[in-house]
Amino acid sequence: MKNTLLDELEHKLNSRQKKIVLMNNCLLALYTNQNVLCAQYCDKLLAKHPDAAETVALIKAVSLSKDNKMTEAVRTLEEYSKKYPAKQLYIRLAASLRENEKVLHSYPEEEKALQCKIVCLLQLNKFDEALQTFNKYSEISDNLYFEKAYCHYRLNNISKALETINESEDNSLRMKELKAQVLYRLENYEECFRVYKDVMKNTHDEYEDERETNLAAVIRHRGTGPIKQNIYTAILKEKPQDIALLAVANNNMAVINRDQNLFDSKKKMKNTLLDELEHKLNSRQKKIVLMNNCLLALYTNQNVLCAQYCDKLLAKHPDAAETVALIKAVSLSKGWTTESSGESTVAAKSLEELLKVQPDDKKTLAQLVIAYAQFDAKKALALSKKLPQLDPVTDVDVLESSNWVMGAKVIV
Repeated sequence: MKNTLLDELEHKLNSRQKKIVLMNNCLLALYTNQNVLCAQYCDKLLAKHPDAAETVALIKAVSLSKDNKMTEAVRTLEEYSKKYPAKQLYIRLAASLRENEKVLHSYPEEEKALQCKIVCLLQLNKFDEALQTFNKYSEISDNLYFEKAYCHYRLNNISKALETINESEDNSLRMKELKAQVLYRLENYEECFRVYKDVMKNTHDEYEDERETNLAAVIRHRGTGPIKQNIYTAILKEKPQDIALLAVANNNMAVINRDQNLFDSKKKMKNTLLDELEHKLNSRQKKIVLMNNCLLALYTNQNVLCAQYCDKLLAKHPDAAETVALIKAVSLSKGWTTESSGESTVAAKSLEELLKVQPDDKKTLAQLVIAYAQFDAKKALALSKKLPQLDPVTDVDVLESSNWVMGAKVIV
């Protein structure tokens, strides 16, 4: 990069090129910890290209923070940059963290400094380090049960999180809601239900919709269907602005309806495929929503659409291969009895893949025999010999049926 700063280049490069060259020299000085040189390059860049003010502010702030000049770093960002709120927050947290570490080092019994440090670590997602800090200052961490339980929860130490909560006498709203989440993860739905009911009875704020959705999920596990249906209906009537909440409610309402009102379910599930949801739902939720759209297309005999959804599900979630194989096989099996289907060979292939996953599934084997019977009698006969011998009074209609009974859809 030294060769990019020759005076001879002043009239050889255009304005944009000179700006980029200077910017890269700033970054190189930053990466090589030449903080004084970095500041000089930044000043030169700002003088020649005032439109680079935000970039200069960011580079200078990072350089200052690396030099432990946290106060100056924050001031630099506040003065120049309005475009990097996340970076400002990070540097502010880092500055606060360093200051609290200094206080704790000098005054190891300062509880407020410990609490501030823990909050900074939580905001920076440094949960392991937070727990280590608790252990180091165990004498003054007695009042930080929530923070400690939250660390265990985020690190997936769910039982330890509940143990920590139960050790505390903290009955605050945040502790109750954390306890409800912990109980849900531990599949203790009865106790979780009681905690949520208590929270909702004594709290009225902007998070009521989210709590109702969480409560409905708990109720689903408790088996009280009519109640959860009323909750989802109430949520949908309110038309919440949160599209993720709306998508989850629509998905779960369609699941409750099952095949009772397919037209209504189609309308509801349409709202679960909006592009805006890509960053609103987590991976598990997106997988379940896609899976339920596959099943809805299957139930409404939209076989082409079903195949498209299945391909999309498999592409985004390879671990759903078994589910995709099953849905595709059922979709294809629906057309076996019609002369126009011509899909028997494809169906047989799908069933063979499914049989590899479930080699002992006699129902799948029976369906494979039916598929081959459409175009390869010899193969069908050979496979039929692997089926168990039937008792004379056995109802063979079950084995001869060309349609399967699928299980229930999944609630997010």
